[in-house]
Amino acid sequence: MYWAEVGHGVLMASHLRDLFRIAPELIKPLDVQALYGVFKLGFPLADRTLHERVKRVPAQSKLVWDLRSGLRILKGRTIEISKSRHSVSATSAIDGIVSALEAGIRRRLEWNATQIRRLSGDFC
Repeated sequence: MYWAEVGHGVLMASHLRDLFRIAPELIKPLDVQALYGVFKLGFPLADRTLHERVKRVPAQSKLVWDLRSGLRILKGRTIEISKSRHSVSATSAIDGIVSALEAGIRRRLEWNATQIRRLSGDFC
């Protein structure tokens, strides 16, 4: 999610191109620090984008706007995940994964053997 302040309001969009379609003046100027981050690390740091006036909503955050407070970014978890009620030991989980992998490999080998026999005229 991206956002930018324009005039007396705030624009929000899921994609940069949507912001630029509405307000092309947001494309420039470039954010020099974000550009440095891209050259050094491969991505801009924090909430920066390559466009100085456009910001990215940080991970695990949400934009909230109301008439009294204006725009606020609330950080923290927005989804609560309940703990599993089933207890599985690590050994049982690993055994289950190993069994599933073995069964998958066995099926794949059987399929390949059938295909090889067909191609060779059952001479294998």
